[in-house]
Amino acid sequence: MKQRAGGFGQNTVVFDRVNSPFIMHAISSEALCGNDRPVIFVTKNEVRKNLRFFLLYSISKKISYNKKNKKNDEFFYLVLTFHQKANLMKAIWYTHQGKPSEVLQWGEQPTPQAGPGQVRVKLMASAVNPADTNRTVGRSYAMEAPLIIPNSDGSGLIDQVGDGVPPRWLGQRVWLYNGQRGGRHLGTACEYIALDVGLVAPLPDNTSYFEGACLGIPCMTAHRAVRLGGELEGKNVLVTGGAGAVGHYAIQWAKHAGARVFATVSSPSKAEHAQNAGADECVNYRQDNVLNRITQLTKGAGIDHVVDVDFGGNIAHTLALLRANGSLAYYATKGNPQPKIPAAELMRKNISLFSILLNGVVASERIRAQNEITEALEVNALQHTVSEVFSLQDTALAHEAVEFHPKRGTVVIQCAENTN
Repeated sequence: MKQRAGGFGQNTVVFDRVNSPFIMHAISSEALCGNDRPVIFVTKNEVRKNLRFFLLYSISKKISYNKKNKKNDEFFYLVLTFHQKANLMKAIWYTHQGKPSEVLQWGEQPTPQAGPGQVRVKLMASAVNPADTNRTVGRSYAMEAPLIIPNSDGSGLIDQVGDGVPPRWLGQRVWLYNGQRGGRHLGTACEYIALDVGLVAPLPDNTSYFEGACLGIPCMTAHRAVRLGGELEGKNVLVTGGAGAVGHYAIQWAKHAGARVFATVSSPSKAEHAQNAGADECVNYRQDNVLNRITQLTKGAGIDHVVDVDFGGNIAHTLALLRANGSLAYYATKGNPQPKIPAAELMRKNISLFSILLNGVVASERIRAQNEITEALEVNALQHTVSEVFSLQDTALAHEAVEFHPKRGTVVIQCAENTN
């Protein structure tokens, strides 16, 4: 990959990049940088033609006088810091959207370094959530960068801290969220990730890395959805999709809050799964009329708070079940993205509606969720459901398992050979 270029200075090298349509000519890096890192000169047109490659590196510009043509030539030079094998990591990425098996690529990418206020996590596990596959296939999201490493959630071991981060974080087991969210394009489907220290939380020894990877989107969303109901001691809470990744955690948070929990499910086995999480009553929406059955189970009292997996698809019965001054928090609306909302009825009953997208939730509430999740983990107060585990190289299969196959819980990717 790297070779000495005859006729140049001692530190001069020539790179012929794999998959690159041109040879980049190097001059002495010592002369320009004062160190032995190679500095590569390329023309502006080459930058335009190979934008994806150049976006991975630090790009600067200089003007050089061309004696032969008697004019100034504009060049870009790249200070390459990631060409040594030790500075590359295994990763999955995509440069355009589509079916996971067709767009997800496997190979090497530069290993990130922890910047100011950041930590670097040696990833042990990465989770695949529907919001991740939505981005991969291009559903509701356009390409957010020329190159994306997918997946938001994960877990691992902190092996590097940036300026301003207390050294006590070094060596800590952590779970993390928002890896590929909020302007971040390099997620957790890889061996290392560098991100703000506020996006990681301690992972107790009694929780596996695979379980820790489940905590971001599902558990934090569930926490937020339940907490929006206010004081729930002795109140009726309905969790739609109670066997799902978010719904399963929502049942547990509602029970911790002292509520009587009702859950909708689609099969007897899923009813058992929801009841194991703490659901007091389960209603099979494929067999029963949800409105009639829950009205019967509550003896006409109705529901105080709803945690909803499909606002548009469930609106006919959820709003009818809500009592005066009740509330509903939803985190998806796949069944009907643009439902007709009976605003006058909601006003007369003083119903409060809340929508949730985790990465946009106010920071103080996300911190509260992190803290309360970690506290619950320390006393073994949470159940986790790992649906299936795939190797990092098989991330495309993991995405397609979420996208096309029935699942219960969270699909997880093993990012390291040894996750003990």
